[in-house]
Amino acid sequence: MRAEQALKAYVDAVASANVDAARALFAPRARLEMPLLGQTLFGQEEIRAGLERIAHVTLECRYELRRLKSTDTLALAEGLLEARLRNGGEVRRSMALVVVMAAEGIERLSSYLDTFDHRLWSDGLITARPLA
Repeated sequence: MRAEQALKAYVDAVASANVDAARALFAPRARLEMPLLGQTLFGQEEIRAGLERIAHVTLECRYELRRLKSTDTLALAEGLLEARLRNGGEVRRSMALVVVMAAEGIERLSSYLDTFDHRLWSDGLITARPLA
């Protein structure tokens, strides 16, 4: 599978909360990096558990891919992530996804969300004032 196909399949699987389909895209020793959450998940079982947790707290999720560039083994997309959470919260963030492929599937997927209005510090999340 080409990197672009894997990235689109991942987005579709996560948006439809199909954890098994998403996990199956990853190579056995893959890693899923989510810097905003401070998480790196290693291997298919950790990735499955992390995606199950995301599906559990999310009512609905939508990715809008605005730009996508790829080779056979590397894909980079930017766009928008929108989600409604079970706790009543909403997420609307610019995002970027990077997929690196191996022969067995996705070797690394990194998910970056825009944190313009947040600063991550060792003592937790602090809401920042927008720049005038």
